[in-house]
Amino acid sequence: MHHVDLEKRPDEVSAMFDRVSTRYDLTNDVLSLGVTPYWRRRTREAIDPKPGDLILDVAAGTGTVSRILADFGASVVALDFSAGMIHEARRRHGGHPLIEFLQGDATQLPFDDNTFDTTTVS
Repeated sequence: MHHVDLEKRPDEVSAMFDRVSTRYDLTNDVLSLGVTPYWRRRTREAIDPKPGDLILDVAAGTGTVSRILADFGASVVALDFSAGMIHEARRRHGGHPLIEFLQGDATQLPFDDNTFDTTTVS
């Protein structure tokens, strides 16, 4: 009998996301049967971002949600564990003045408590 190894190895998880970063959004759209635009809109509506808000987007991936929130005036810190995802997010949205991209581990955040008005993860 084969046993599944459920231990997550951070370097392997990060490397897997690094490899798929340029195709991630398309794959996500296909696997979700096209529902991603709907949940991104619903996320934005639930957060209701405004100028002056500071939002932490954990597991920001390619920065798609970060961009949507910043386009409504919020300042966004887009945090992802994968260097490849952050690279792709910077490539796509790096010119946006309200988004800061940061590679980091969500279990070891470099921020003081109560720094952000809202935190999202998707």
